[in-house]
Amino acid sequence: MLVGSGVGEEDPAEHSDGTFKASVLVVDDDPDVLRGVVRLLRSQGYSVTSTMNGAEAARFVHGRSFDVIVSDIKMPGMDGIQLLREVREHDLHVPVVLVTGEPAVSTAVQALEYGAFHYLTKPVDTDALARAVAKAVSMHRMARVKQQAAELLGHAGALGADRAGLEASFDRAMQTLWMAYQPIVDFRRKAI
Repeated sequence: MLVGSGVGEEDPAEHSDGTFKASVLVVDDDPDVLRGVVRLLRSQGYSVTSTMNGAEAARFVHGRSFDVIVSDIKMPGMDGIQLLREVREHDLHVPVVLVTGEPAVSTAVQALEYGAFHYLTKPVDTDALARAVAKAVSMHRMARVKQQAAELLGHAGALGADRAGLEASFDRAMQTLWMAYQPIVDFRRKAI
């Protein structure tokens, strides 16, 4: 939900030259937290799309490209870790900042395994969130430049470095695999 607008709509705030710093997707099932994060990012000059559930966020990710995704971990239906896995199947490079009100070692480990960019706890320190998003935007831009260079050099199929990226690459490879059964016969006999 955006301040003063419906769920999933884009933020109309832009710089005077018609550009944004970057495009951010914010996902949180708590309307107050969502509104606060959206307000903070808008004030920093970001274009913000927001939603209150992971499934809708996954649809947004399949429909367009974001520079950063900020998501709550604990949500009904598709949680933040599942969303992170879904994002990695679609985009190996977009940084995902996960936020939780119930920090646990298990979710932190999962977040790292699936390539989360940052892990923050609620109540979110606004300065820490702003720094994490700004750093994520820079990292995403560098990743895009690296990807474009790889494509120019003919190395576009490079694997992702995190577990989710590797799983997505493996799944794509398995879908293109063709297998044929070929019996192997050994005619060598041992002397008695």
